[in-house]
Amino acid sequence: IRDRSTWVPLAVTIALAYSVTKMFDENNLVKTLMSCEVMGNANYICSDKTGTLTKNEMDIVNIWYGGKDISIDVDKLGDDLSDRLHPEAASLIFESLACNIIKDTKKGGNATEEACIKLLRRFKFDIEGAQKKYVEKNRFFFNSKRKKMSTIVELSADLHRLYIKGAPEKIVSKATYYHSKKPKSKNTIKILSQNAREDLIRAINSYNWQALRTIAVAYRDLKPNEHGANHDELNLQGEQAAEEDDLCVICVLGIRDTLRPGVEQAVDQCKRAGIKVVMVTGDNITTLSPTILPMYSCLLYTSPSPRD
Repeated sequence: IRDRSTWVPLAVTIALAYSVTKMFDENNLVKTLMSCEVMGNANYICSDKTGTLTKNEMDIVNIWYGGKDISIDVDKLGDDLSDRLHPEAASLIFESLACNIIKDTKKGGNATEEACIKLLRRFKFDIEGAQKKYVEKNRFFFNSKRKKMSTIVELSADLHRLYIKGAPEKIVSKATYYHSKKPKSKNTIKILSQNAREDLIRAINSYNWQALRTIAVAYRDLKPNEHGANHDELNLQGEQAAEEDDLCVICVLGIRDTLRPGVEQAVDQCKRAGIKVVMVTGDNITTLSPTILPMYSCLLYTSPSPRD
């Protein structure tokens, strides 16, 4: 028995070292021998999505405006919106985005703001000029609970405007109007009727089912001192009163974040090895549908398609 006890640890060490060598050949670097045994017993892998499974390089590839879906070819140089979007509408969209991004565009911000900056620069919009054009009266910042941010600027002595962007469910539910400027059309602001609201929600769901992150952009005109001198009064629910009603939807943005090369193959290997991959994300639940991308077929989320 004593003789056996001397060679058993050696045999285990050699076996683990051999496993480490095999894993290294498969591009898995193991620093601790015992971790080979732990990894061998893994049944689930939980992974962040943005920046881990995806490149975290976002591009705005679709814009919903006035009931129309406008696609943007980010790989095509000189893409022009003039034949698909009225200049007045384009100016309003770009101005609303410029007022709701960080001041220093040279240093950049989060990936979503970077996508907005790239869109504005693509169409040669003067971001700094738009930000300096108006006096900023107040700003309500984004957080995970609010899921939106807004900036209030002074258009004139008698008129202030709140520009807001955020999760569509937070914006559309508070909207009463939507902006629609088309050639030969006199009306630019229309009532967001039940039919129009349903069309808008269908467009948002369509973007989500294409694995696009969606952001709604809206505005509201305010009188000076409305909801307080700085427009920062809270309602009974403790929310910013200026953000909670009479919003006018400008557009909905569809933002693409492409997968990293090799992700689909890696998830497929995990599936064949009996390991389930769980993606951890704060995105809209419909972007996690197993029907969107092959990699999602390994996820635990198995709810039927809302189309059924």
